[in-house]
Amino acid sequence: MLKLVKDYINERTVFYWVEDAETLDPVSEYFRTFVQAEEWWKEHMFTQFSGHERRQTLSDRRQNIEKRDQVDKENNLSSMNSGRRITDLQVKVDIDLHQTKTG
Repeated sequence: MLKLVKDYINERTVFYWVEDAETLDPVSEYFRTFVQAEEWWKEHMFTQFSGHERRQTLSDRRQNIEKRDQVDKENNLSSMNSGRRITDLQVKVDIDLHQTKTG
């Protein structure tokens, strides 16, 4: 399982993905923003899937909170489902080295 690292390298905040939390060897490039790291991860996960892909887009419509709330109100529903796939879950920083370096 990939882990997202937030780090401070060359006086800049960077995000990157690792497979091993102990060695911290990057499996991705360094990203300047969290959003770029998230997009890389979703694309990477989709390329790893070997079955028949029915989705036409990498983004999950449920992630648009405003639209989701609007549809819920219009239909008198309450959306509790965050999705069935791992790529539907909210990405978070797993290892924060930035905090230890900038203190």
